[in-house]
Amino acid sequence: MSKKLKPNFTPIPNVILDEIMRRISGADLKKILMTCREGDEVRIQGAIDRALQNAQKRAARHER
Repeated sequence: MSKKLKPNFTPIPNVILDEIMRRISGADLKKILMTCREGDEVRIQGAIDRALQNAQKRAARHER
């Protein structure tokens, strides 16, 4: 088996999977997951904050 195919794991906080994932776009979720892979908590929180802001903006546009 290729080294690339051997299992390795990136821990994803449950709150992202349980609460945030359903409220944000696929593109924002990808950004958050890649940031989690890097493991920088400050950048993860920033990515989550930006994704939630984007979701609020999209919801406001749909209400008009």
